[in-house]
Amino acid sequence: MNEFVGVSAIKELNLSQLEEFRDWASTGNWGKFHSSHYDWWAFPIDAPSSYGFKYCLTPQSVAALSKDESFIASLRESATLLMLSWGWEIFKSKLVDEPQPDQSWANWPIRLAKCIRSLNLFGQGDIVQSARSFATLLESQGVSFEYMGRNLLREIMGSQTNR
Repeated sequence: MNEFVGVSAIKELNLSQLEEFRDWASTGNWGKFHSSHYDWWAFPIDAPSSYGFKYCLTPQSVAALSKDESFIASLRESATLLMLSWGWEIFKSKLVDEPQPDQSWANWPIRLAKCIRSLNLFGQGDIVQSARSFATLLESQGVSFEYMGRNLLREIMGSQTNR
């Protein structure tokens, strides 16, 4: 099915994914963040994907989810844990002092771009800026942000916060 799954399904999938993120983080299983697939519902955006429009947010769904405090809290915590899996403390805008095994960049520029796009879409400017700082740090270390002929760093840095 290629139709949008709906706001309720996005919320349920997002919360379920957050619960997995919490488990992985609490057990130090950072590699699960790197090898699992969850971008579409953990960090929903307003663009089609390999699933077509199944997880593509509409303007109406963005408006509804933007007003949902529990969804916004879940989105923020999901981003915090994802960034932590890469060794970045999002609220301190710095690398983790003593990272655990697998708590490092896993060469997922598209995942970082989707996370930032989702946070930006929902007006989470404070952590968007921190995630952008992480991207800038990675780029200074020679990390490529090229993905399928697109410069994701340009997209990450070019998108402006909605709120």
